[in-house]
Amino acid sequence: MAHASATVMPLLDQAVLTPQERGRAREFGDPAARADFVAAHLLARLCAARFLGLSPESMMLAQHCQGCGAEDHGRPFLPDHPHVGVSLSHTRGAVAAAAGPGAVGIDVEVATRARFEPRLARRILTAAEFRAVQAAPDPARTMLRHWVRKEAMVKVGAVSLGTMRHLDVGSASGGSAVAGWHVLDWSIGDLYVSVAARRPSTMVSVDLTPGAIHA
Repeated sequence: MAHASATVMPLLDQAVLTPQERGRAREFGDPAARADFVAAHLLARLCAARFLGLSPESMMLAQHCQGCGAEDHGRPFLPDHPHVGVSLSHTRGAVAAAAGPGAVGIDVEVATRARFEPRLARRILTAAEFRAVQAAPDPARTMLRHWVRKEAMVKVGAVSLGTMRHLDVGSASGGSAVAGWHVLDWSIGDLYVSVAARRPSTMVSVDLTPGAIHA
């Protein structure tokens, strides 16, 4: 988990990012969104490097879209370490990443932009979750908590966007198991984060300044 900022931008042209990543980064017209993208891809390398005990610069990160077959987007993976799962997420001003044995999935969202829309909620939540969210003191934030959990589960392949309404994650917290996956979530200020993995996870904050990426 890290806050993204322009301090990561000097790393955009360094070899630590692939040509595909550098090209995608330059497509962002908004400098802040570009920094979020770069920071997420750097953080994913840091997570994988710490898990493997290697340097971040040695981490080759690739992506593959199972839908269209494109290599410039889709689920990230490490070609040199196929047994290690990696996931990343970015939102306005913050990024999150995860790495571990087997598939992992992570999502981060900003709570200040949360909205409770019943029609959308019914497409995402189980009937029991919908009732719980609707009755919560702050339905919008409770809805967002469910969303980040389900997004993490989508990223590990446990459900899809079309079937997530059938998976109840209302009780998922503190690394509890849901459909065989450990789900850990936490909040930092107005940020909500959730990670799903086969094994219990832990959260750490890291520094993404240019000097720190080499640490």
